[in-house]
Amino acid sequence: MSYESTIHEAQGAILHSLLFAPSAGFAELQKSTNLTSDHFTFHLKKLVESGYVEKADDHYRLTFAGKEYAN
Repeated sequence: MSYESTIHEAQGAILHSLLFAPSAGFAELQKSTNLTSDHFTFHLKKLVESGYVEKADDHYRLTFAGKEYAN
């Protein structure tokens, strides 16, 4: 896992949304960014790859590292 010191504004919006919800679905998270589906998918994938977000079933949630970063 690599942790980047800076993230894109859209990724910050995703982390912020997940900070206040135990988990959320794709469509719910996408509403927080106003991005197209393709752009949102790209940023969500980057958060999963970086170890800040994990996918469980059809929902996404913050990892411990994601909670620390989002705070």
